[in-house]
Amino acid sequence: MISEEEIDVNPYDAGKSNKPLIAGVLMIIVFILAVVAAGQIFFLDMDAVNLEELEGREEFSVELVETIMNVCGAIILILGVFLLIGGFLAIKRIHWGVALAASIAGVFTIGPLFIGSVLSLVALVLIFMSKDEFNGKGEVQPSQFQQQTDTFQRPSDQKEKFCPECGTKMQYGEGYQRCYCPHCQEYK
Repeated sequence: MISEEEIDVNPYDAGKSNKPLIAGVLMIIVFILAVVAAGQIFFLDMDAVNLEELEGREEFSVELVETIMNVCGAIILILGVFLLIGGFLAIKRIHWGVALAASIAGVFTIGPLFIGSVLSLVALVLIFMSKDEFNGKGEVQPSQFQQQTDTFQRPSDQKEKFCPECGTKMQYGEGYQRCYCPHCQEYK
């Protein structure tokens, strides 16, 4: 039986810190900042920009500067989408490497006053520190509470078994793939 001391406030996150959650939220905030920065670049009025110094040079033109700005905006937007994906992976605690790479990519989104870069660095440190909390396979690991509650469920295709020592009806433990005797309190 499960005692009350074994159940935390949230039994599905027992023994886990909030570092991946905080990192994921920071990465999503950096994504929003990247979208804002890319939008500012895309909708920048080139007529309002002072390009008088470039007018005399042959190698620079307003069209070239506009093209460079649009490419930079597209790169920031792509990095931002990568950040969004990495943020969700960090919140779900899956694919540590992808979440880490996304936080590294977030450093290059810059954002207003380098806020995006700073928040991405904080997310990078938090993800790096919480590597052990991630499951690399993309599947959410069942918590100890889930494994204990699943222990006493028996698949319908299994025949009823009785304990060879005491004769009590045994229960099939799905998580352990063995039968459990409630009288003897052991798996057999």
